[in-house]
Amino acid sequence: MKNYIKKIISLIVIFCFFNFFIIDLEAQNNDKLNVEKKVVSQFLYDEDNIFSDIFNKINNTKLRYYIQEIVNNFPYRETGSKSCKEAGNYIYERFSEMNLTVDKQKWSSLGNIYNPGLYISNNIIATQKGEKSNPYTIVFSAQYDCNKKSPGALDNGAGVAALLTIAEVLSVYRFNHTIKYIAFSGEEQGLLGSYSYVKNAYENNQKILGVINADIIGNNTYDTNYPNLIRAYVTHPFKWMIDLMDELIKSYDLTLEIGTRPYTGNSDDKAFDDYGYAAMQLYQASNNMENIFGTKQDTIELINFSYLTNISKLIAITLANIANKKNFEPKPIIEYPKEDKKYVNNKSKLITLSKGKIKVKGDITIKVDVESTYKILKVEFKLIRGENENETNEGREIISEYIDEKQPFTWDIVNNYTGLYTIRATAYNEYNENNSDEIEIDFIKSRVVSKTKNTFFNILKIFQNLQKIIKYPIFFNYIIKKY
Repeated sequence: MKNYIKKIISLIVIFCFFNFFIIDLEAQNNDKLNVEKKVVSQFLYDEDNIFSDIFNKINNTKLRYYIQEIVNNFPYRETGSKSCKEAGNYIYERFSEMNLTVDKQKWSSLGNIYNPGLYISNNIIATQKGEKSNPYTIVFSAQYDCNKKSPGALDNGAGVAALLTIAEVLSVYRFNHTIKYIAFSGEEQGLLGSYSYVKNAYENNQKILGVINADIIGNNTYDTNYPNLIRAYVTHPFKWMIDLMDELIKSYDLTLEIGTRPYTGNSDDKAFDDYGYAAMQLYQASNNMENIFGTKQDTIELINFSYLTNISKLIAITLANIANKKNFEPKPIIEYPKEDKKYVNNKSKLITLSKGKIKVKGDITIKVDVESTYKILKVEFKLIRGENENETNEGREIISEYIDEKQPFTWDIVNNYTGLYTIRATAYNEYNENNSDEIEIDFIKSRVVSKTKNTFFNILKIFQNLQKIIKYPIFFNYIIKKY
């Protein structure tokens, strides 16, 4: 009997010990799991908490600090000047203090007709690499150069301050897709830095979703009836961005209103559009301040920091939402014809063009590749009269349409046209989700030329192909276009 009782007591002790061990092990595992959850939650979002965190970190203090640094220490930042170079170095150093990969892209190019000459400068590029194996890139940009007679607060110190503030806040998070924060120079001389960057990106097949470009976003309370308005000049493939921004403004109770405008392409975003990428320019509404830009009056005193803070908050949470998307469904890309090429009856000529131009003589086949995890039902093609930098681009005449329901998605265009046209390709998946891509084509009618003129034309083409060496393409481009 005593042995029996001892066995029972032993079993109870063993059971209690084992049970305590299991509970303790489970508690340890739960603690470990909770720690892991805390770590993971910094990067895989409970969107309300994380996006709200980002929203609250964008503040007046950060923006004021950066704009004071830029405007007070580096006024008169004309591209090529000592002040512009030092401003670029400053931006590079600030990006380097963040959790970002930073590069200087050196470029050289001729100015425009208003600013002739050879310019050499740097674009400052900070990259926040996406976590996906093959991520897209969303670009947020602002020019850091300004007029040589101006401190450059509104144009464009405010944009640079937003760029640095947003990069600082977002850099501590991880997203599915890549964000590039780019400070361009050469904007005032003809978008020189942005064209250099985008051309290089296009030729290296970078997967750029599009650009949000901040150009003059610091004050819309001066002489205006719309103090909370921010203009968005947006190309058709980025129309969905307006809906996203409207939703975010409502969700976060921002004192802002998005005013959509037809795309005009008058800032660094134009380079992206010309190379076939989606583009958006954010710009304060017209408020009779245009005469101040580029003058000594463009000082920090003109900045409305509550307005600038609201816009920066909107840009930050927009970038976070885009970069955190798992997929962009579907994603059509016009693969052919290629930018900076001339085609005669579907055959590419050796002659090289610039600034995202496509010239076509004779027939051309449009080829579209669609990235999607779902079945693609169709690609809808449209030939639209005129370039898309057009005040009435949404009301332009659709000349011809075609639908292809089988891969590869192509459209053979018989060229009976002359002048600039936009090709739009819209892909639809099995859930009726759709996205678009666009390119612009300059159609040229065939004509007979004399033997002498043809010889002269061929000599000019040889000189144009040397333009990368001699750096003087403007004259030859003008003559070839004329003939």
